[in-house]
Amino acid sequence: MTTRIGALAMALLLALYLVFAVYYSAVLFGTGSPAAIAMGVALLVLAALGAAFIGAEILFGVRAEALARRLESEDALPRGEVVHARERVRETVPGGRIGGAFPLISEVFSLCLRPWK
Repeated sequence: MTTRIGALAMALLLALYLVFAVYYSAVLFGTGSPAAIAMGVALLVLAALGAAFIGAEILFGVRAEALARRLESEDALPRGEVVHARERVRETVPGGRIGGAFPLISEVFSLCLRPWK
């Protein structure tokens, strides 16, 4: 529920930004200066990109929730199979550090750096 509230708050803030962006771009267009007009166009383009990205994020969230509800209704949600990335790294590399894998990485790079001709 807090994720929905956060997404709604971000969407509302973006809507407020869009209102100000359109207003300021209109003010910049009204000056008639080529530099100000270019800045007004850039402001509108950035506002449109922001609206498109937040729209895509909201659509992704809606679809992800629908998928989660569907998987839950089919009892197909993974149970106990999800491992945090940090624990997966600790299992893969000793101590959770890349230093344990250095000999293997070094060997791969030395093979890559050999002359191929």
